[in-house]
Amino acid sequence: MMWVPSQKGGLPVSAEAVEEAIRLKEAGTASEIVAVSIGVKQAQETLRTALAMGADRAILVVAADDVHQDIEPLAVAKILKGIVEAEAPGLVLCGKQAIDNDMNATGQMLAALLGWSQATFASEVALDGDAAVVEVKDYGIGIPAEVKAKDVKRSHGIPEIAGDLFETGQMVVFRPGDAITVKAGAAGARLILLGGETLGGPRYIWWNFVASSKDKIEAAKAAWANGDWEAGRFQLPPGDTDEFIPLPDKR
Repeated sequence: MMWVPSQKGGLPVSAEAVEEAIRLKEAGTASEIVAVSIGVKQAQETLRTALAMGADRAILVVAADDVHQDIEPLAVAKILKGIVEAEAPGLVLCGKQAIDNDMNATGQMLAALLGWSQATFASEVALDGDAAVVEVKDYGIGIPAEVKAKDVKRSHGIPEIAGDLFETGQMVVFRPGDAITVKAGAAGARLILLGGETLGGPRYIWWNFVASSKDKIEAAKAAWANGDWEAGRFQLPPGDTDEFIPLPDKR
């Protein structure tokens, strides 16, 4: 059985999930497609579209009276969990995100509630018995030009920016006014995006210290070397007193 939930009506990303389900059924690896929508009564139009595309059945759960009323992803996931347990599908396909607030959480929450494996940002799905082989799209994150002081810090994986790959520990600082696209790379990546107003005046960096003057850098080095964690400037978190990282031997 194939299970295709769609969220508040008319989402192109949910239509992609229906199309993928149809491809799997045409390939003989799915026996039935059931479309589900959770939202307002008007979402039945979306389900009619799914049926016209090739879905076999449709289920509508009316969970809001007004189209502008938000339904939290966790609430949607809990409702879907009950439906999945009743219908016992072999696979669930979800739209990538909501079109109104760009949330991308329901599918992941549903998988956690069910204890199922999950794959996100899928572009193609192939079934082999009880296993699914998922091809993931090479998505990029667009950073608008109006965002000020754009920095990207890599914490996992190898991101790609303007065709260049960046390794562990590198921070990329962009010029103001540049529109940037950051891609996760073939193996995926975890990134931290920093932004905000540019600080006035120069900044100096040494090891983990950044300050507005070299004198402050020297004061920080002395405070760190002194190691007076309780009364000094660098107070460690509670229970984190067993490990000390000395200052590096560099000037």
